[in-house]
Amino acid sequence: MVGIVSNVKGRLKLPIKPDTAGQGEVVIFTGSGTPSGGTTSSATGFNFASKGSLYVDFTNGKLYIMTGTGPRSLSYTLVGAQS
Repeated sequence: MVGIVSNVKGRLKLPIKPDTAGQGEVVIFTGSGTPSGGTTSSATGFNFASKGSLYVDFTNGKLYIMTGTGPRSLSYTLVGAQS
């Protein structure tokens, strides 16, 4: 299950469901495990996360930033050196 937070003009709205996020929004969302990138609907954040969105892996305590061209071409980069 993915949880999501949306940043709207500097204010955080939570929670909202991924299917209610506007296409191409910068969002902060959570999930279990490493996010999957790609260009298909199985990619984490497909059709709603844009470049700069943050994904928190709550299982492993890691933070990722979406660096793809999104919201339909996703790739994620691990932020910092979390161990």
